[in-house]
Amino acid sequence: MTRKRIRSKADSQKNKFGVTKILMAIIAFIIALSVVLNLFFHTTDKTVLSKYGKIRDEFKTEGLFVRRESVTIAPISGRLNLKVEARTKVQASTLVAQIKNNRSKYNLYSYNSGLVSYHTDGLESTLQPENIDELTYKQFQKLGYKIHRIHNGTNVNNGRPIFKIVDNFLLYLVTPISKDKSQLFKPGMEVEFELPQKTEDRYTARVDRIINSQNKDMLVLDVKRFISLFMKLRKTEVNLIKSSYNGIVVPITALVSKEGKTGVMVVKNEQASFKEVKIVGKNQNQAVIKGIDVGVKIFKDPE
Repeated sequence: MTRKRIRSKADSQKNKFGVTKILMAIIAFIIALSVVLNLFFHTTDKTVLSKYGKIRDEFKTEGLFVRRESVTIAPISGRLNLKVEARTKVQASTLVAQIKNNRSKYNLYSYNSGLVSYHTDGLESTLQPENIDELTYKQFQKLGYKIHRIHNGTNVNNGRPIFKIVDNFLLYLVTPISKDKSQLFKPGMEVEFELPQKTEDRYTARVDRIINSQNKDMLVLDVKRFISLFMKLRKTEVNLIKSSYNGIVVPITALVSKEGKTGVMVVKNEQASFKEVKIVGKNQNQAVIKGIDVGVKIFKDPE
């Protein structure tokens, strides 16, 4: 009996010691966590920590694709037999389609070399690269169209568009742009754009020219790479990216001017001091700067 009591007492002391160790570990973890949080995340509604990131100088607009393309019309009514797959590159005088009826058969050939498309929208003759300078913002707003798709084996009427040949070496994207923003672009400048409704990819273009128009100017972009997606698009939503920057990111409101120098107000030991910085790039909300490190506490809006 005595041995059992001794063993029970020893087990009880061992359990108490184990619980004490667990409690001490939890307390140590909480203290360490509070130190880390205080060091890296302690800010107020008036301060912010500088961080490494990327910003883009961009704006949303609507774009209009302009291609050099020629449409072939059905000269007779009949059953359609397509000889070439869509998006196939053909040379001039290639047999693309054939129309048959009870009385005759008619072969349709390509007049030019390029990519075959069976999508037409009625704007092919109106919107040509040679006519871009005539496009105004008012015309851009009113521009309407309807896409027609031709399928193999269908019966077509005389005068219906059958196919078009698209020049895959020339493509323009025309976007309306406010007067103040148009001054930021110059011919030859390289920009990027996205088509958020169609794909997550980003494409490169070069500013070809800026057409002066009432209310808004028209920015003409020469698209560098032609992909099959561009063959079917006419008007679409566009994210136009003028430039992008990587580095230390701070709010644009954090930048202050002092004695002709640009800087931020750094907070250390509850004291604020001016620190000169260099602006690498900025947009409406943020700026990428040089002159401070990551994790520096600064005033969001010192003024």
